[in-house]
Amino acid sequence: MKRYIPLSIITFLASWLNQSCNSNPNDLPEFVTFSEIINSQIALDSFYTQGIASVDLNNDLYPELYMTNSWEGFENHFYNNRKATHTKDTVSFKLSDKSFSNGCAFADLNNDGFLDLCLANANDKCNTVLFGSKNQRYSEHFIDTNATNWSYSIAIADVDNDGTLEAYISNFHSQNNMFYRINGNQFIEIDSTEITTDTSSTLFSTWSDLNNDGLQDLIVCNDSANYIFRNEGNQVFTRINNDFSIDKKMTYGCAVADYNNDGLMDVFITNWAGKNCLFKNNGNFKFEKLNIRPFNFDYHNSEGSCWGDYDNDGYTDLFITNDGVNILYKNLEGKAFEKQLFPTISDTNRNSNGMVWTDYNLDGGLDIIIANGGNQRNQIFKSSRNRNNWVKIKLEGTISNRSAIGSRVIVYSSGLIQHQEIQAQSGGGCGSQKPYLLHFGLAQNTVIDSIQIKWPLSPMVTKTNLNCNNIYTFTE
Repeated sequence: MKRYIPLSIITFLASWLNQSCNSNPNDLPEFVTFSEIINSQIALDSFYTQGIASVDLNNDLYPELYMTNSWEGFENHFYNNRKATHTKDTVSFKLSDKSFSNGCAFADLNNDGFLDLCLANANDKCNTVLFGSKNQRYSEHFIDTNATNWSYSIAIADVDNDGTLEAYISNFHSQNNMFYRINGNQFIEIDSTEITTDTSSTLFSTWSDLNNDGLQDLIVCNDSANYIFRNEGNQVFTRINNDFSIDKKMTYGCAVADYNNDGLMDVFITNWAGKNCLFKNNGNFKFEKLNIRPFNFDYHNSEGSCWGDYDNDGYTDLFITNDGVNILYKNLEGKAFEKQLFPTISDTNRNSNGMVWTDYNLDGGLDIIIANGGNQRNQIFKSSRNRNNWVKIKLEGTISNRSAIGSRVIVYSSGLIQHQEIQAQSGGGCGSQKPYLLHFGLAQNTVIDSIQIKWPLSPMVTKTNLNCNNIYTFTE
């Protein structure tokens, strides 16, 4: 019989902030601005950077940064975050081979308390995992010994809710995608399932609970039709035919979030040489392709996308990277989107791939990090604070998987209700990852009425009367 461990909570007070819940909001500007940090170590590196992972590796809450390079002869980049200062580390994740890396994702694969790094590699290179241990020491293993891979992304979740993680690898060049269960430090391939029989060229995949049944469903983005697979449990999947799979586009990726705060996860698709698409989740795997400005008018070569509430108004916004001008769309209370213009973000042509929203300096405002190709420098944009409040939630599983992937967090605040999932991948550039530390904007609300946590393997828990502008850690 499983024994449920009482919920513990650690409150991290952001005492260095200029704003508290009781301070005068008029001391801050009404609107958010972004400033490019051109002297950051991140901005001094270039090559052909593809994917980005932004996660906290040393439990100080400041997110580190890993960036992949997919050109021959170039190392991937890793940056420690020393309280908002990035320093390059060329030792911790040293690979035995320059692996033409595309997608990257961190997760505690063996539930030992340390995050591990998975790399999806192309150019006939083996996919790689680096298992973590104390003092940021990582040991390199090969996920497979197939030297004919052309992999673009890796998606990680506890697919069968047994407390251990599975991994799904997306392959291009009409190769079958690969599905693995993880047992300790071993990847054991599962090939007799619906999600590995298709031979479309896949660029990105992600897991999300699309019908709120507690099981992680699979979204697969291809160079032709895209697919959704309903998780039936016990590693059985059913391909769903709906509006999502009608378009015949070259889809580089998708980003999943509840953009209209209705409790259902919606899907944004980025297409190359075409119009991007927002699919509203109407429940029961019915997805409505929205014919709204600006998505149905903008025609781009898009690769990456990521949701994040940059202005803390309680509605998640959308950033898109292009081979051209990048775009930030402000979410207007879940009813429409408005294109935002910021210098060097929306008025400069670049070959941009992955991107993430991440609060690298823990000031309560989401910052932007962009991976650029074509030997162009990577970019970091620091956001200013506005008058709105926020709260951050970190989860740690004990019965569920240690990374708490698949958990759902619901924040209630003065009529504002927001749902977020713990996911191991975001949609940026063939496989990126934003922090496990969830960020919720609260608008002008100063009190969180309650927070509900739906763990994969434990009863839902509720906490009440929490303060804004704080970081809370919940342990299962």
